[in-house]
Amino acid sequence: MSGFRVGLRVRSPLVLVVAALLLPALLLLRAFFTSGAWSNIPFHYWVREPHDDPAVVSWSVGRAKQRPPGVPAVYLVGGSSAREGIVSGPSLAADVRLLERPQSVAWNMSSSLQTFAESLAIADNIPATDARIVIGVNPGRFSGDAETGLG
Repeated sequence: MSGFRVGLRVRSPLVLVVAALLLPALLLLRAFFTSGAWSNIPFHYWVREPHDDPAVVSWSVGRAKQRPPGVPAVYLVGGSSAREGIVSGPSLAADVRLLERPQSVAWNMSSSLQTFAESLAIADNIPATDARIVIGVNPGRFSGDAETGLG
């Protein structure tokens, strides 16, 4: 920690210029991602492979944040068992329409090995206007890794 404090006392003009240029760039980059604006870039440019779950979920959260649905929404979060518990996103939406309201949308925000912290991050970032969150839970979310002996 003392080494970090020494860096704050540097009075070099070059360091101050770099910091002055870098700070606005970092703030703009942060705003680009936290606002969901990055989801305006087509989805296929963000994924490394077709089943890149974290990128799919992140892009979907950004898209929902950028373009909130005008009707009630249901968001499914959880690990792979939540994802495998439904046939597809459109079939989930059809079930929601049958059970709840004819005018609603459903988003599948589940992904393989999604933690509770990731589910909470999704819940914190989706539009809250008339939204419901369905949490998929399986025993794996409550047990640790077999190799570490936790659980």
